[in-house]
Amino acid sequence: MAGIALLIAGTAVVLGEQQSSSTGSASVSARFASATSEAQVNNGSGYWLVSADGGVFAFGTAQFHGSLGGTHLTSPITGIVATSDGGGYWLVAQDGAVYPFGDAVSNGSMSGKVLNAPVIGGTSSSGSGSGVPGPQGPPGPPGVPGSPATSDSAEFFALMPPDNAATVAPGAAVSFPQDGPSSGSITRTNASTFTLATIGTYRVSFQVSVNEPGQLEVGLDGSALAYTVVGRATGTSQLVGESLVTTTSVNETLQVLNPAGNPTALTITPLAGGTHPVSASLTIERVG
Repeated sequence: MAGIALLIAGTAVVLGEQQSSSTGSASVSARFASATSEAQVNNGSGYWLVSADGGVFAFGTAQFHGSLGGTHLTSPITGIVATSDGGGYWLVAQDGAVYPFGDAVSNGSMSGKVLNAPVIGGTSSSGSGSGVPGPQGPPGPPGVPGSPATSDSAEFFALMPPDNAATVAPGAAVSFPQDGPSSGSITRTNASTFTLATIGTYRVSFQVSVNEPGQLEVGLDGSALAYTVVGRATGTSQLVGESLVTTTSVNETLQVLNPAGNPTALTITPLAGGTHPVSASLTIERVG
């Protein structure tokens, strides 16, 4: 059986199964004496409006279960509270009187009792009803800080000619001797070796034009990373690779290698497709 709570100056006075609870202070305005209040069917497909004289008006799937229209009232109606199944409702008066209709059960009222403020609405144990919203609660705790934005990135490149004039032997590194845009702690050690100062995960991208069928891979601190190998059996397309690399200590070094044990030294293509030097590039970005 549902209960009903009367809202009196921010305090819930319980009639029926609910427990009493304070909702804080709320000011009472004279406009509620003539205001129309509303309650909804649980699924939102209908609603009732009640006027200060007790008239009830049903809309949508809400069913009419009676009203106080035409009845002499000693105090105006300030709220309507639907039962949980929508089969009835309570009308709440400013003096604390409660009038049940339909399957709403009378659990008593505050009529005839001395109130320190007028009743301004009501609610039921199912949470439906009308009245004045309580005061806004205090702000919640701050959320967990987000991850810092990426601050380390660098691009290194070579132009052929004149860079990489010699072939890159198996086990040797491609040179990227020129500096592009950079930010943060990624630096070069020499023309083919680059230092990752901060422990983290890095996105490594490279593109290199070569004359021969062959392969390239990323090496970290002198160890080849097998999952980064890219290759070309025939044709003249660039060797392009992109992978994520995670460091576990500060100042680890990175290279782009012709894998050791391969049979062919690689010629980094000069002037491919025209008269301008062709670039080879290496981009490193810390992402975590």
